[in-house]
Amino acid sequence: MIARVKTSRLHRRMTRCQNLFELAEWTLRRFLYLEEHQLAAATLWVLRCFVFRDFQHTPRLALLSPTRGCGKSVMVNLLAKLRPRARKLGSETTATLPRLIDRDAPTLLLDEADNLNFAKDGVLRSIVNDGFENGGVRMLMINGELREFRSFAPLAFGAIGRLPTPLMSRSVVINMCRAPENAGLERLSLKNPTLLAELDFVYCQAFDWAQKIRGQLNTDPAMPDGFFGSCCRSLARAVLDR
Repeated sequence: MIARVKTSRLHRRMTRCQNLFELAEWTLRRFLYLEEHQLAAATLWVLRCFVFRDFQHTPRLALLSPTRGCGKSVMVNLLAKLRPRARKLGSETTATLPRLIDRDAPTLLLDEADNLNFAKDGVLRSIVNDGFENGGVRMLMINGELREFRSFAPLAFGAIGRLPTPLMSRSVVINMCRAPENAGLERLSLKNPTLLAELDFVYCQAFDWAQKIRGQLNTDPAMPDGFFGSCCRSLARAVLDR
C-alpha cells in the first residue's frame, strides 16, 4: 500500500492507489492524452528507469507525432519531474553528451529531437544508440590520451515524424495526437508549488521502491509468446516484474 500522506485533496486521491504502478499511471493520466496501452508502456518505462542498471538494455522512449501540439513537450517536462537525475537537453554538442552520461548516468530527455542532426552526425547517432546496451562505451581522445566514456543511460525523446531506423528499433514508440477539447486534462504548471509537491511525492515513492527492490528483480524471466527483439523483451520484463 502506498504510504499515507495528509496534504491536499489530490494527495488523498493519490494515496488510494493500491500500488506504485497505479500511482504513476494515474499521475501520467492527469496530463496526457494516451490510449490505455500507451499509458501502461509509458508508466513501465518511467518506473523501470529507477532500476535500469539491473538490466542488459534500456529501451529509448520515442514520443512521436505528425504535428505540434500533441503533448510531447508536456510529457518531456513531466518526465523531468518524475525521473532520477533527469536532464532535459536542447542542442547539446557531441562533446558534451559522453562526459555528462559517464559522470551522472542521467535520464536524458531530448525535446524536438527532429531538429538534431542525426542524419549527418554519426557521432551523435553512435552515442544515442550505444547507450541502449549495458557496457556501451564511447572512445574519445582527450589531451592526446584515449579515454573511455560509459554511454549506458535511459533516454526519452520527442519528435515530429520519424527518426533514424536504428534508434527507432531500440525504442518503445508512442504515437501521440492532439487531445479533444473534452479530454479533461489538467494543465502541467511547473510554477504551481502544490503540483510540484505532488510530483515529488510520486518520485519519492518510486525512489524508495527502487532502493528496496534493487538486486531482487528477475531480469531474465520466461517471455510470453509473440515477444521478440531486445526492446520487446526488456519492456516485457518490466511488465512481468511489476
